[in-house]
Amino acid sequence: MTTFTTQAPKATGQNKAKFALASEPSRLSTEAQFESVATSFTLLKTMMHRMLANTYVLGIKTQNIHWNGEGSLFYSAHEITDGIYHELAKFIDRIAERIRAIEETVPATLHEMIELASIEDNTSALDLKGMLTSIVADFEKTSKDAKQTVIVAESKQDSATADLATELIDFCDHQAWMLRSLIK
Repeated sequence: MTTFTTQAPKATGQNKAKFALASEPSRLSTEAQFESVATSFTLLKTMMHRMLANTYVLGIKTQNIHWNGEGSLFYSAHEITDGIYHELAKFIDRIAERIRAIEETVPATLHEMIELASIEDNTSALDLKGMLTSIVADFEKTSKDAKQTVIVAESKQDSATADLATELIDFCDHQAWMLRSLIK
């Protein structure tokens, strides 16, 4: 540590820490950078967990429509949701495997999925149009969250995660459009 020989106030208590940090700018910069990297990595893991949970909850909600929907839109909704939940299952697996690839444990219980998701389960009975409207909002929210994941992944130079999130965005945006068109 560098000692000061100027007429500055005596370096005691909090001032001593300020003088020590000011005299070692490279150490401060490196520590701040490390803390920033660690924080962004933690943020990326959190966002990936949310991306997985949103996709999982959305898959269950889509299956609910596929199995339990009734009404004049039934046949169309049944057909479209069949394809959607199969594609969501593929995304769930790919996201979980990506989480493992960055050496993180994958959340795998229903409790964890509900806790981590930014979309909510339907807690009341909805008619088919209400169920479809609900998952349109869920696709939009999942897309919005995935866009944030892309930003953080790119800042970490994690192109594999950014690419996967981008694919999910494209899928969610497409499904939201198709479903909005169905319920008009």
